[in-house]
Amino acid sequence: MLNRARTLICQFGVILRPWLCFVVYLWALEFQAVYGSGYETFSDRFTSAVPLFWTLIVWMGLLAGGVTIGALVWDASAVRRINEFFCRAACFIVSGYFLKRWLDHWQLGALNAKAMCWLLLLVIFPLYLAVRRRRKINPTPAPDIIPSWQDMCSYIVVPVLIATVIAVSVRIVGTVGANRQVVAATTAATPGNDRPSVILIVSDSLRAQSMSLYGHTEKTTTSIDHFAESSSTYVATHTNATTTIPSILTLLTGRHPLSHGRLNREFLPRPVPRNLLSLLSAHDYSIGAITSNSDASDALQGMRPILNIDEEMAFRFNLFPWLRRVGVYPTRFSGRVYQDIAEIFPFLAFPRRTSLEGNLNDTLTRVKNLLARLPRPFFLFVHIQEPHWPYKLADDIDLDLDPDSNLDTSQLAVSAPYSSGLQPIVDMYRGFYEMTIKAMDSALGKFLEDASRDNNALVILTGDHGESFERGFFLHGDELYENSTWVPLVIRYPGQKKGERVGGLTQSIDIAPTILNVVGIPRPDWMEGQSLKSGASPAPAETIAINYQYSYDGVVHYFPTKIAIWRDKYKLIAVCQSGEALLYDLRRDPDELVDIAERESAVAEDLKRRLRARLSRQSAEPRLTCPNL
Repeated sequence: MLNRARTLICQFGVILRPWLCFVVYLWALEFQAVYGSGYETFSDRFTSAVPLFWTLIVWMGLLAGGVTIGALVWDASAVRRINEFFCRAACFIVSGYFLKRWLDHWQLGALNAKAMCWLLLLVIFPLYLAVRRRRKINPTPAPDIIPSWQDMCSYIVVPVLIATVIAVSVRIVGTVGANRQVVAATTAATPGNDRPSVILIVSDSLRAQSMSLYGHTEKTTTSIDHFAESSSTYVATHTNATTTIPSILTLLTGRHPLSHGRLNREFLPRPVPRNLLSLLSAHDYSIGAITSNSDASDALQGMRPILNIDEEMAFRFNLFPWLRRVGVYPTRFSGRVYQDIAEIFPFLAFPRRTSLEGNLNDTLTRVKNLLARLPRPFFLFVHIQEPHWPYKLADDIDLDLDPDSNLDTSQLAVSAPYSSGLQPIVDMYRGFYEMTIKAMDSALGKFLEDASRDNNALVILTGDHGESFERGFFLHGDELYENSTWVPLVIRYPGQKKGERVGGLTQSIDIAPTILNVVGIPRPDWMEGQSLKSGASPAPAETIAINYQYSYDGVVHYFPTKIAIWRDKYKLIAVCQSGEALLYDLRRDPDELVDIAERESAVAEDLKRRLRARLSRQSAEPRLTCPNL
């Protein structure tokens, strides 16, 4: 029996060996293909891609196990030959796939894709047959020319495996030390079980101007409108950043990106000792979080040790999601690697669906399950993917272009400028976006209704940033116009029964101090923003927001390139590189069509002076500079 087990293990090893070589080959090709300029270091990119590498190994191990069982029934040597044949075929196909990608990168993408694939096969296959024929004719020197599977496994696969284990181990050790700093910043707990529970809901890319609650002519947010009937609706709330990570960090710290230092999505996570979660945890709050895309989860990375209940992600990158809790988080780089590999192996997250983002129904189911076991009082952060691009209504329903339409979408790039001739296509996507808002609102309705029944709960609904379809830029990040910065803020205070619409400028940094005020926890000196109160107008204050420019122009922008300031009825958008400054009177010109910077030069200079003063007070590194302001 023992000998039979040894034989089976050896058989499994022989069958698995070529597939391990295939995994390393595929992973290395993808690593090289995706690797480019970026803010992450090589070690961060390598470590972040390790979970996917291990996931592929698990699946290949299961495949090899099935083939090994087949070897018990059929002739073992024949099974090994067939196994090696399929592995060589897989390497052959993958080589052609990446060669096609490289040719596309050489500006040959105009050629017919299918024709290119067949052409590559016709070129590569004869070369492969020629090599095989040479090996058969002259087998003696073959081992010196083409290494065996065993050689490649010994000299390539094993070193790569060792390197991945070392990289992950180093990251885990570093994370443990950093986590101790965050936990140490939390003061001793004090009893407070009668304090209100808090639910903070952030809808990704939800802009106010597409909501009927904020004046959209179409009834897009029926459920949220109903929720607002017993809540406070703040009519002029703006985000402090136009991308998810810095915006959510602002929501959960009460600090502007210029203060917490995460100026864009490319910066790597780091400990965030000054945050809302630690303050609530110190007062006996249970802390939970549900996120539905990697950016939102990444924003929590520096605060994860504070979560009493482990963060749940309504999406799956690989079979090792627990690695995120110990510091092995996905970067921009590994996200692109995952997206490519998932197209080849769509079963990566089985039995969970393989996706870069969660679906609202799945997210809300997880929220409901978590609420059932969260001890009171609790703080629950809920991040909803919708209505963020790619505008999915459900897992099995995508919003696609009408096949009878004559619109050509190939010239429209995501998160990039577009020409005026593409406006009809952008308008079509705006329709998809607003359809997604309707679907999100419908699914969210029951949850908001149930949350409203708890009179001792603070429920907040907001957006992390908006979405642009009107100003020559598609989606979000680069622009600071109202479509990208004006977000909803609806707060149902504990015991509130009557709705109200509250004027005056408010912003994302107001949410954290508002939460502390409602639950009766003193606000620390380092927290910015103001505490909003039911039945009271906000104090006059200026709002400042930063942008994030994607590398659509071939340049990686590590820092914001634009900065905006709102004060009273005026808004100024400053472009750091050129020194251009656009001034708008939002009361008379809510669509920001008329630049009055020259006519109101005194106002423009005053707002620029205020921006310079705020930049001089930055409290974190790296510091944003805007030399031409």
